[in-house]
Amino acid sequence: MAIEMYLSALAEHAPALRLDLVRQFFELSAHEYQENIVKYKEFFAFKRQGGRQSDGCCKSACVCLCSTFLWTLRYFQITSEGIQFSKGALHHEAELRENLLFDQQFMMEYDRKGSYDSRKIRLKYSQRRLTLTALSLFEFYDILYSISEASSKSIYTNLQRHLSYAPVRDKGYCKMYVDGQDYFSDVCDSLLAARNEVFIAGWWVSP
Repeated sequence: MAIEMYLSALAEHAPALRLDLVRQFFELSAHEYQENIVKYKEFFAFKRQGGRQSDGCCKSACVCLCSTFLWTLRYFQITSEGIQFSKGALHHEAELRENLLFDQQFMMEYDRKGSYDSRKIRLKYSQRRLTLTALSLFEFYDILYSISEASSKSIYTNLQRHLSYAPVRDKGYCKMYVDGQDYFSDVCDSLLAARNEVFIAGWWVSP
């Protein structure tokens, strides 16, 4: 993290490091990480469409074909918590599209054929499937190593208390509510006071 902080600070004063290609070479994207999150790698790769449990052959043949053959270029970040991706690395394209946390069922599969398919990596979670193709063989092995290191050291791949995937957290703030009136009043105040982002956490939260 020290070298990354140094390069990020240098980019503010060195015109050469403001170039997108140079920043991508040093893996200096617009993404910000919390202090307790370790970043292992950032990279571009092709992502195959589909992979959720609802995506399957029970749908129409047209949807299945699209899920099988449609690939899009995405920017991935491997951290100690999981794998997330966005449309790009910088500017407005750096908006996060999805964040997949490691879990106890996480598995990584890949081919060893020495062909184009050998750069394909299949990631399996308990509720999600993700298939990506590295842009080069060098990137392929670098991605494999980074995912292996990150998942082996992640707190979410181990069994926690009460058979939970999440560890016990310290310094957590909780407030009990009797009904929705006080709750939504506090939520409204928090939303109005937000400056950049709003994170809503819950059990099976769905728009």
